[in-house]
Amino acid sequence: MAREDSPLLENYISAFVAGAAVMVLEIIATRILEPFLTNSIFTWIGVLSVMLISLSLGYFLGGRIADRNPRYTYIGWIFVLSAVSVALIPLFSYDVLNFSASFGIMYGPFVASAILFSVPSILLAMVSPYLVKRSSKKLSRLGEVSGNIYAVSTVGSIAGTLLTGYVIIPNMGVKAAIFSLSIVLAANGALFLGRKGLLLVAACLLLNYAVPQPANFKSSAKNAVVYETYSPYQYLRVIDRADGTRTLSTGVGGQTQIFLNSTNLTSTYTQYQELVYLLKPDARKALFIGLGGGAMPRNMHERTDADITIVEIDPAVVQIAKDFFNFSEDARMRVETGDGRFFLSKSKETYDYIVVDAYIIPLPPFHLTTYEFVEELRKHLNPGGIVFVNIGSALEGSRSGMFKAIFSTYRSQFKNVYVFPSDDSNYSRSTNIVLLATDVDYGTKEKFVERISNLTNNSETISFASSYYDRPVYLSSEPILTDDFCPIEMIGISSLNRK
Repeated sequence: MAREDSPLLENYISAFVAGAAVMVLEIIATRILEPFLTNSIFTWIGVLSVMLISLSLGYFLGGRIADRNPRYTYIGWIFVLSAVSVALIPLFSYDVLNFSASFGIMYGPFVASAILFSVPSILLAMVSPYLVKRSSKKLSRLGEVSGNIYAVSTVGSIAGTLLTGYVIIPNMGVKAAIFSLSIVLAANGALFLGRKGLLLVAACLLLNYAVPQPANFKSSAKNAVVYETYSPYQYLRVIDRADGTRTLSTGVGGQTQIFLNSTNLTSTYTQYQELVYLLKPDARKALFIGLGGGAMPRNMHERTDADITIVEIDPAVVQIAKDFFNFSEDARMRVETGDGRFFLSKSKETYDYIVVDAYIIPLPPFHLTTYEFVEELRKHLNPGGIVFVNIGSALEGSRSGMFKAIFSTYRSQFKNVYVFPSDDSNYSRSTNIVLLATDVDYGTKEKFVERISNLTNNSETISFASSYYDRPVYLSSEPILTDDFCPIEMIGISSLNRK
C-alpha cells in the first residue's frame, strides 16, 4: 500500500491528462476560430494569450481552494466540469464567432477565445495544485512531489501537441475531437468519484451527442455547401451559388471561382493572364505557386502548349481541385505537393512565367513576400520572363500598405513592375491587384495599350491593358520586406476592408 504522502497512480494519470487536454484544446481552438477569424498570427496570439491568462488564474484558484478543501472527490468534479464546458463549445461557437468577428481579425480571436475556451482552461489548470496538495503531506517532500506532478503534466502537453497535430486534425472533425476530449476528461473524473463518476460519464456522453456540430457556414437559397473539411493547414469548403458559379473558400475568403457550365475564368484578376499570353507568346515553361481550384493553370493548359508545374502545400486543396473544379494532371501539367519557396530552393529548373498566388486567407504567407523569396524567383526566371503576383490591397490611401510594401520588394529585384487593379474605379478601395514583374520595358501606359491593341481585337483584353496604373508610387514609409523584418500581418490589416 502506498504511503499517505506518496503520489498515487491516478494522480500521475490526471496530471498527464490535464496537461494533454490543455494543448489539444489550444490547437483545436485555432481550427474553430479560423472560418470566421482567419488562421493568421492574430489567431494564435488571441488563443495563446487567453490560454496563458486562464492557466495563471486556474493555478491561483486551484492552490487557494486546495488549501481550504483538499478533498479527494474535488479533483473528480473539476474534471467533470471541464468535460461539460468542452462539450458545450460547439453549442455557442457560431453565435460567439459571429459576434467576435465584429472586432476584426486582430482583436476578434482574443474575444472569441476568452468566451469559448477560458472556462475549461481555468478548470484544467486547477488540477495540478490539487494533485500537489493531495500527493504530499510532508513539507520535506513538497519540492519533489510538485516537480514530479508538473513534469508529468508537461509530458502530457507534449503528447497532446503531437497527438493533435499528427492524428486528431488529419483524421477527425472538430466535433469528433471535442467529443473525444470531453469523454476522456469525464472518464478521468470518474477515477475520483466511484460509481457516481460512471453515471456522470454516461451523462457526458449523452450531452455530447445532443450538442450539434459547430456551424461554420449556413446554406441558403443563394448558396449551398457542397463539401467542407479541415485539412492539416486550413478549413476548406466548396460552395455552389445560385448564379451558376462554384467557389473554393478557405476560412473567410474565396480562393477560386468557376462557372459550372463553362471553362472561362470568372475572377477578374485571373483574367489578366490574357495579357501574359500576348506579351509572352513563346512561354514554354510555367510555374504556379498556389493551386486553389486550379483555374489559372487549367486555363493556360487549354490555351497554350506550355509545360506547367504547380506547387501546392495542402494535399486537400489538390484533391478538391480534382474532385470539384475539373482540374486534372497529365504529361504537360502536374502538381508538386510542398511549400513553394522550399521547392524553388531545391529546384534547378527555370521558367518563362511564374505565378505567385498563395494565401493563408486573408494574407499571403510572409515567407512568400520577402526580398529573399523574390530573389529566388528571379534566379528561376528565364531572360524576358514574367512574374505574375496577386495582391489584395488598395493602391492609394490608408489601405495601400500591403501593395506598397510588396511593390517595393519586387521593384528592388526587377527593372519593371507593372500594376493592374482589377477595379480601377476607386484607388483607395481594396481590390485584387496584379503585378507583372519583368526586366522587359513595355513603356508608358499609352505604349502598353497600343502594344496590346496591335496584338488582339478583344475589347475585354484591351480594357485590362487600359487599367495599367501609371501614377507615382510613393514608397518612403513602406519597408522592403525581408526574412528578418516582414510585418506583413500588421501592414495587411489596413488593406482588408473593401468598402
